[in-house]
This record gives sequence, C-alpha cells and structure tokens, in this order.
Amino acid sequence: LVASQERIVDLQRELMLGAEEIAQLQARHTTTETSLRVSEDQCHQYQTIVEQLRHEITDEHAAHEEAVKAEKEKYRSLQDEAAAAATQATSTADKLAARVTDLERTRRQLTAEIDGLQEDKKQLQLHVQKTENSFQSQRLSQEQHHTAALQEHQHQS
Repeated sequence: LVASQERIVDLQRELMLGAEEIAQLQARHTTTETSLRVSEDQCHQYQTIVEQLRHEITDEHAAHEEAVKAEKEKYRSLQDEAAAAATQATSTADKLAARVTDLERTRRQLTAEIDGLQEDKKQLQLHVQKTENSFQSQRLSQEQHHTAALQEHQHQS
C-alpha cells in the first residue's frame, strides 16, 4: 500500500511536470507566432518600400529626361546623375528584395518550428493521458486489493 501510494505521488509529480512543460511549450508557441507576425509585417513593409523606390526611380528618370531635353548643355551630367541614382536605387531595391527573401525563409522556418511545437504538444498530451490512465488503473487495482482484503478479513471474522 505504501509503495502504491508512493507510485501515485510519483505519477502525480510526473503529471504536474508534464502540465508545466505543456505551459512552457504553449508560451514558446505564442512567442513564435508573435515573431512570425512581426516578420510578416516587416516583409510587407519592405515590399511597400521596394514598390515606392521603383516608382521613385521611374519618376526620377522621367524628370532627368525632361531636364536633358530642356537643357542640352547639362545633358551629359544629368544622364550620369540619373544613371548613378538608378544604380543606387536598384542596388537598394536588390538589397531589400534579398531581405524580403530572408524574411520569407524566416517565416517558413518559424512555421516549421510552430508545427514541431504543436507535435511536441500532442506528444506531451498523449504522455499526460497515458500517465493519468496508469494512475487510474493503479488506483482501481489498489481499491480492488483493499476491498478483497476487507472481504477476507470480514469472512474470517
């Protein structure tokens, strides 16, 4: 009986540890989801910036073309300035596109991590259920043993 009670205490301790671990995994899951949302927001912001830069490049190029037509003496310097601005903007746009790609990769990694955490949660819930079932089975067995002992004691009396 003492051994069974100790086993019950051990199982209850395991159950509490499992519940704590589930709570920790849920907290990590929430943190990961928040990080994913922040990354998605950043991705959208970078995509907007890239689009704005593309429009600005187009607008700047058109403005330079008009200036070239209006002032033939400044043609060569304006053309060089436009090319430099376009190169810099393209470089910036390329960097932002690479960042968007990195954010997409991060989003996929976070999604995979969330899936893994959800699988861990399922496994822990299964372990907790098995532990509860084992606990209930032992308790039933202990109660049956106790009842049989009482009946035998009453029978002997």
